[in-house]
Amino acid sequence: MKRTKYFFLLLLSLSFSYQGCKQSAETEEPIEVSEELIVVTNEQFESDGMILGEIFETKFSEDISCNGNIVAPAGEMAQVGIPLSGVIEKINVGLNQKVSAGQTLCTIKSMELIDLQQQFAETSAMLVRLKSDFERAKALKADSIGSNKEFVAVESEFLTMKARVQSLKMQLEVLGVNPNEVEKGSWKNSYEIKSPVAGFVTDIEMVVGETVGQDSRIATVVGTDNLYLKLSVFETDITKLKKGQQVGFTLISDQQKNFNATLTSIGKNIDKDSKTVACTADIVTEQSSEFTHGAFVNAKIITGEYSAKSLPVDALVKDGSNYLVYVLAEKTGEGYSFRKQNVKVNRISGQLAEVSELEPGVKVLTKGGYSLEVE
Repeated sequence: MKRTKYFFLLLLSLSFSYQGCKQSAETEEPIEVSEELIVVTNEQFESDGMILGEIFETKFSEDISCNGNIVAPAGEMAQVGIPLSGVIEKINVGLNQKVSAGQTLCTIKSMELIDLQQQFAETSAMLVRLKSDFERAKALKADSIGSNKEFVAVESEFLTMKARVQSLKMQLEVLGVNPNEVEKGSWKNSYEIKSPVAGFVTDIEMVVGETVGQDSRIATVVGTDNLYLKLSVFETDITKLKKGQQVGFTLISDQQKNFNATLTSIGKNIDKDSKTVACTADIVTEQSSEFTHGAFVNAKIITGEYSAKSLPVDALVKDGSNYLVYVLAEKTGEGYSFRKQNVKVNRISGQLAEVSELEPGVKVLTKGGYSLEVE
């Protein structure tokens, strides 16, 4: 019985000793691990085209992002219709062809044109007779022979016919028909449709032999000499806009090329669905051949600028959702030693990045960092 009690006390004592040792081990200070350095030889530094640099002060632009379209002025867009019904006799242009103002788009054979010439010829002949009657009535009235009532009737008929002749004459001139030739008996059975503006034929809705009426649209011509930007800006950003602010934009189809414009107008109406306001900007680049009416763009309106610390984008190495740089730890005769350091990237503009959490004067690998990640 005593031996059992003694054994129990011994076990209890060993248990307390073990717990004490365990607690002592858990509260012991951890051993510091030295920071891992990446060593680059002089040969590797040269062959990989590595460059050292420092953080520097740069001016960054404050901007508003928006999107929109490249459009032509309303006065340089034309949907070409038909003044008189008829049949398409000849088509003179092709799709996407460049045309000048007044260039013939097509020829239309029209019975209505023949009727119009007939009306003009008949009314012109009647006007000659009525003019003679008017002159005679005027002379009789002057001699107090004819009554005033008869003179007024003749005068009214003459003036009415004169107005009708003038109207028919103007209609023929619009169609490109010379009224003097019609009076001489030289009639036409067809007329030409000419482009009202200079530009490119962006749509053709006719074929040879097709019957077209006055409500038909046969072609669309769009001028590209004065294209501008139509931008959709959120209403929350409107108060930051002023006429004359610079606009940078890229085409959705080619975002590698940058173009410039100047803000010219700020809309006064908010679209209920998109909550945006339509603004316009004049394109200042001369590379108009790059643009197409209706092309979609991404744009940034520059509203101000500020100074901040920056590094070249090539100095940044992506580390998951973060960025890091290689900071020079030591330079020896054999090469370089770098350590990784996380940096906060506030924004990236072109080839520069606004960064923080990096001391001024620190040497950083501004080019060639990705080759270390690959290795």
